[in-house]
Amino acid sequence: MSEDAERLVRLETKLDVVLDNQSAFRALFEKHDDRLKHLENSKAGLLGIAGAIGAASSFLMDSVKHALIR
Repeated sequence: MSEDAERLVRLETKLDVVLDNQSAFRALFEKHDDRLKHLENSKAGLLGIAGAIGAASSFLMDSVKHALIR
């Protein structure tokens, strides 16, 4: 086998390793992205619930205040 052919085989082998690593990293990034999406959606839901509770309690306290003043 010529020296050029050996170099080409080594380069192809290294390229295969790089592509395998890239696939593994892509899978890790996708898992990480899924976890972040879940956390962000949970936080958004909790903030919505907290806002609704705050608005309801404000309305209730305002109603009680007006009922006591009359």
